[in-house]
Amino acid sequence: GGEESVCRSAPRNRSQARSPLALHRPRLFDMTSSKAIGKPTKNRGHFGLVLTFSNILLGLFGPYLLWRDAWSGVLINMAVGHTIHLIDWFTSDANRVNFEIMRLNGFPNSTIFRIYATNALTWFIPALLIVTYHHDQVMPYFSAALLLQIVVIMAASDVAFFFSHRLLHRSLPATHKFHHCVRYPTLMANLLFDPVDLAVEFSGPVLVAYFLSLHVFNDAFCFVVSAGCIGAWYAADHDEYLKLPHWYHHVYINSIYGIYTSFGEHDSLDRVRTSIH
Repeated sequence: GGEESVCRSAPRNRSQARSPLALHRPRLFDMTSSKAIGKPTKNRGHFGLVLTFSNILLGLFGPYLLWRDAWSGVLINMAVGHTIHLIDWFTSDANRVNFEIMRLNGFPNSTIFRIYATNALTWFIPALLIVTYHHDQVMPYFSAALLLQIVVIMAASDVAFFFSHRLLHRSLPATHKFHHCVRYPTLMANLLFDPVDLAVEFSGPVLVAYFLSLHVFNDAFCFVVSAGCIGAWYAADHDEYLKLPHWYHHVYINSIYGIYTSFGEHDSLDRVRTSIH
């Protein structure tokens, strides 16, 4: 109806299109599915924040555990990560809404579980291979130069993420649709990706961190730290309490394609927004 046409219309002027706040406004990008299903109503309070920061710490120190303990580090990562995600799964009311939206869009419970399980068992493999291959080159230290290298890597990884993310919205909407059925992101959203989506979206940042660390800065420990920083941010960017820019990207399916920033314009070529019922 008229409301839906307004939801899908482009911003009225260029200044509005460039405003991150305008991109966050639900009157521009609100979808119909959550109106029919409803919105999350329960809040876990301080308990939810404990899960949030536990997940961030796991993302930050996960690569270090992989380097220090190899397969024992994998088991620690998986045990702690799955515990956090399962608690989030059963205690966040947002997941109830997200799963209903998934089912409405043709993803049954079996598909949701299969995708979660696949990603849960494989997400750590690239970092594990890299830190294992370069294990003897990693020498833990701290310096201002290391911090500067991390800043450069984070900035470059955001550029890589932007273009891969925009590619998914423009050219691979069917692949990215499942992830965007997570309309109200929680910690669970970090693993609710089509595996192809996960590979496209995150290969760029990981490869950027690897190339800059090992082949530009010649610093294997820099990769361990930068992979941890990237992991920690990705752990936080779907959180329903922190509500970073990427959280709003899910709620309104706007055109903020970066992961650390909230800059963007209305993307008339985005095909994900119109694919979700």
